Amino acid sequence: MNVNERTLQEKIDSHLTALNLSQICSQSLCKNVDIERAYILTGGCLNRVIGIDLKHDRRSLVLKATPAEKDAGLKHEYAVLQYFMDNTSMPVPSPLFFDDSGDIIPGTYFVMRKLDGVAMHHLNFSLHDIRDITEQVAKIVIELHQKKSNHFGGVDDTGKQKATKWADFWLPKFDQALHKVRSGGHVQENIFNRIEKVRPHLEKLLEIIHTATLTHYDIWSGNIMLNKNNGGLKISGLLDVQGYWADYARELSFMEMFGVANDYFYSLYQQVHKVDDTFHVRKDLYNLKMHLKHIHMYPDQVYYRQGAEQCLRTIENEVKYL
Repeated sequence: MNVNERTLQEKIDSHLTALNLSQICSQSLCKNVDIERAYILTGGCLNRVIGIDLKHDRRSLVLKATPAEKDAGLKHEYAVLQYFMDNTSMPVPSPLFFDDSGDIIPGTYFVMRKLDGVAMHHLNFSLHDIRDITEQVAKIVIELHQKKSNHFGGVDDTGKQKATKWADFWLPKFDQALHKVRSGGHVQENIFNRIEKVRPHLEKLLEIIHTATLTHYDIWSGNIMLNKNNGGLKISGLLDVQGYWADYARELSFMEMFGVANDYFYSLYQQVHKVDDTFHVRKDLYNLKMHLKHIHMYPDQVYYRQGAEQCLRTIENEVKYL
């Protein structure tokens, strides 16, 4: 479900004409091309995501666009895709072209290669399929998490001052998210009062993290593309790479929250990467923020309210001993 659907319909959809899309694709491929068809792809929560098939060309493209001018989020995503293409073996869409000039369509957009296959959350699986996909995900994440750094933040933060402490990078984002969610009015005030009581202890909880791990930062079934291969399913790539040097637990917490990191995943992951003693508490801290953000986005979903309550109880019990 796209939470900005009305805005996108009003401000950008009318500009996505065949002529404009052909011009965009021609610039992206550095040659003149015409489009065969264009269609909205599911999975975009904030932006318009358009699949584009070309005439006389088997390669398909994806346009990701927002009516927001000079949008930092899309600029970041484009730069991250380029970084992952150049520095990792994680399969991601090839970035082709970025534009925030507003010359062809208003706002900001970028173009990338379309990955083969279908998003994982659109498919039904056998137990064998689930095990096989989990092995593939684990292999990708294990290899990615072998890359380490002594600073935290986005991989595209060129020229910015680097955070050398994880708490210095993550806690301001936590506070900003709380402020936004609180102003939305969808979460009981009692929850925020309880968070304020544990907030002074959170820096100590995070100080165990001294080394940054390279993370995708948004791995869930909607961002895992699968393609049929010799009767099975093969991961063709991962979408929406956020690209942060972060606490490895932040990656795994999100994967676990959305059912990608299961017991079998952890049995494979821990053969290479051991988890630390406060791993489970930090997972709940990161997912507390994620549950609250999703309550703000989808206020009628009970799952996120129950999840926020469960995560907060874990944190409250832990800070008693700090």
